[in-house]
Amino acid sequence: MAVWPGAKRTGLCIPFRAPLCGSLLVAELRKRFSKKSRALPPQILPGGKSILFTAGPEPYKVVVKSLESGECRELFAGDTACYLRTGHIVYALENNLFAIAFDPDRLDVKGGPVSIVEGIFRTTAPQYSVSQSGTLVYVPGASTGAGPKRTLVWVDRNGKEESVPAQPNDYRTPRISPDGTNVALTAYTDGKADIRVWDLVRGTMSRLTFDESADTYPLWTPDGRRIAFNSAAAIPKEPVDSTRVIGSD
Repeated sequence: MAVWPGAKRTGLCIPFRAPLCGSLLVAELRKRFSKKSRALPPQILPGGKSILFTAGPEPYKVVVKSLESGECRELFAGDTACYLRTGHIVYALENNLFAIAFDPDRLDVKGGPVSIVEGIFRTTAPQYSVSQSGTLVYVPGASTGAGPKRTLVWVDRNGKEESVPAQPNDYRTPRISPDGTNVALTAYTDGKADIRVWDLVRGTMSRLTFDESADTYPLWTPDGRRIAFNSAAAIPKEPVDSTRVIGSD
């Protein structure tokens, strides 16, 4: 996995995850783009010989690049694309989601796009996720300048909701700890983004970061003792900022 902070400075947007060969993927994208450009969440395609990603600045394009030949091909307008093993790419265009058939061997689309959902909420990225089996979850609604107040809930596989008694806030990117006892998340308050942790056992919220700059996208280490996150502060020597979780040894 590679997580790169200072996205506005480096041209790499996070979260940036590439199992097994994250550093190679970073290098390949840097060869292709200048510091003024952006390469949004890349995905290694089946076979490991090519990558799919969004190229910027705006207007964004969905791009595929061969890691063997170096060929880079713009596929269509849009962003935040995801290839599914069904043979389709799901992507966003403005506030709508589309799907289009894609051949990972020829690195080309087949046919035209099909509309999936109209009216996806955006912060910067469209708020959706899709499983490899094709199950889609998303946040409906038009984008607004002010972040909405949100409550936290558990939702089981039958759609039953159970409220989490945390104070409503503009919460984003929740991540459950490996032991299932805590939830790390980004909380936007008065225009500032910080990492916080909700203790599911004690029912308390702890603030982990206090920077003036935005701290976002928390990610637990496998042992649950630290949280890595993106920081918009000056680029440090190490490519990952992390903080020890309150209460850990």
